[in-house]
Amino acid sequence: MSMSFAPADVAAVARALLGEPNQHLSGKTELRFGTHGSMCVDLAKGTFFDNEVKEGGGLLDLVGRTKGLRGREAVDFLRRHNIQVSDDRPPFEGGTPSNRPPQREERLKPKVVATYDYRDEAGQIVLQVLRYEPKT
Repeated sequence: MSMSFAPADVAAVARALLGEPNQHLSGKTELRFGTHGSMCVDLAKGTFFDNEVKEGGGLLDLVGRTKGLRGREAVDFLRRHNIQVSDDRPPFEGGTPSNRPPQREERLKPKVVATYDYRDEAGQIVLQVLRYEPKT
């Protein structure tokens, strides 16, 4: 899914995520955030770059980096802020729809597949070992 955003929309999302830009270092085509302007948002391209950690990406990446939202949830964040996103999938309402890959914690949630009891001479359990799948 490719996305392009109007500069005004990029500016609105950047402000919602990062606060007010540094007015002295910002220009017409880019917003700078922080005392030294190390976080830069290009309004025309809809991209950001953090010069402190040498990391950047698109607007959805910025939503993911600041809010921890990815994929469908990041798109819905933009929609909640009245940003038009050209995506034909319906908004995510919760649960795990078939078109949404399971989240990492859903895929890797371990299940107990075996229990091993260790007993003393009197037959009392003194130790129990659980085997999980996937192994942890």
